[in-house]
Amino acid sequence: VHLADDEILPRGAVATGVIRNLEKQNQGEPYYTVGLEFNELQYAGHRAIFSGVLTDVSSFPGLQRNLLAFLSGDSAGPANQPGVGYFYVTGDPIRVPAGTRLTWRTR
Repeated sequence: VHLADDEILPRGAVATGVIRNLEKQNQGEPYYTVGLEFNELQYAGHRAIFSGVLTDVSSFPGLQRNLLAFLSGDSAGPANQPGVGYFYVTGDPIRVPAGTRLTWRTR
C-alpha cells in the first residue's frame, strides 16, 4: 500500500479476519453468498486496524462477475459494513481457491 511516494504498508502484510457470511441460495442454479470481514493487518511486528471496501475478486471457476455490483460496502443493505466484502459463487459445493486475490479500497 502506497500513499503518494511513501510506502504505508509493506508487501507481505497479513490480513486477519473471519467468514462473516456463507449462505446457500436456491434460486435457479444454486449459489452461495460469501462474506469476508478483515479488521486487522500485521507486518514486521506491527499491527494496524483495517477498514475497506471490496472492489474486485480475481476470477476463478464459479465466481459470478454479473453479481459483483452487490459486493461493495458503499451500497445499502447487509454489505454496508466497513471491512466486509461479499461475492457470489455458483455450484454446490463451492470452492474458493487458495491464492484468490481480493482488491480492497481502504478508508
